[in-house]
Amino acid sequence: MKRKRFANPFRRKRKVDRAVGLAPGTISIADDAVPTSIRAIRFNRSEVKRFENLTVEEIPLASSDHVVWVDVVGLGDEPTISAIGKRFKIHALSLEDVVNTHQRPKIEVYDDHLYIVVRMPSSNGQLDLEQVSLFVGNGYVVSWQEREGDCFNAVRKRLESSSREVRRHGSDFLAYALVDTVVDAFFPHVHHFGDALDQLEDEIADQNRGSEVVHQIFEIRSDIRRLRRVAWSHREMIQSWLTYNGPLTGEATRLHLRDVADHTIRVVELLEMCRESCSDLRDLQMSAASMRMNEVMKVLTVIATIFIPLSFIAGLYGMNFSTQTSPWNMPETQWYFGYPFALFLMSLVAGGMVVFFYRKRWIG
Repeated sequence: MKRKRFANPFRRKRKVDRAVGLAPGTISIADDAVPTSIRAIRFNRSEVKRFENLTVEEIPLASSDHVVWVDVVGLGDEPTISAIGKRFKIHALSLEDVVNTHQRPKIEVYDDHLYIVVRMPSSNGQLDLEQVSLFVGNGYVVSWQEREGDCFNAVRKRLESSSREVRRHGSDFLAYALVDTVVDAFFPHVHHFGDALDQLEDEIADQNRGSEVVHQIFEIRSDIRRLRRVAWSHREMIQSWLTYNGPLTGEATRLHLRDVADHTIRVVELLEMCRESCSDLRDLQMSAASMRMNEVMKVLTVIATIFIPLSFIAGLYGMNFSTQTSPWNMPETQWYFGYPFALFLMSLVAGGMVVFFYRKRWIG
């Protein structure tokens, strides 16, 4: 029966960097970029309205009594991206960072908006840390995603309920809710790493999967290191956001941001524990392999040690000195019971050595 190989669903997907030599602020569209689509949610304490498949001109604008969340999916349409930037007065350098999806989590402060970058983890057979860009202004949040599929459904459901706190605050609180959801999305992946390491620990005892287990441990350790680096950058970004004292972040948002900072610390700690578990499993695998090798060498040594005196006896009686020349020349070769005597002597020597090894606790 063929053994099922452990599949690591967190293999990394490599990104292709932007072209070298472009002028700052140039929007360079990647070849595999998804076509751009726009949807929006406008809400206040009393009502929520969704908008789907919008054009740039149809995007609802923020007002004094409404907050607008514009969710842009796909980075494949340069005219649409530029038009959205002009509509919300987004700096060209920020738009360049939006389409160049290799940015680390960060926050940048502009006169009329904040630019926040987070990395949203997802797994479709590979570890994918999708870049999500957030522009937070007075009464609006513009989010940019690389492709369809996110972890924001919980926020959308919260917006449907008038009793939720996100409906009673401004755009900064909505941005906090989105960042908090991204940070919480790390926990299922961290728990999966823990389960995968537990499974590998059970498989280390399998003598036929030694090299395969070591390879999987190194794969998981590499992904843990990558996820930890991103989680640590999130922590730095949130700390920078907490130090911002401008009008675009209220006191209620700062209070909740402290909770997000605690979550990022917890993620980093759990990933550090997983990384230490990888090191422990690697050492355990090496120790198990060394012990198995020692057992093999012990058996081979015992066999060789037993056969050395037997080979000596067989060689001694195989010299064939003639008894006609001297009566001392191998008289046993002319004896009627010479051959059984040689076998008995060999068996006696071998049995005596086995008993000696057993009493010494070298075998058994």
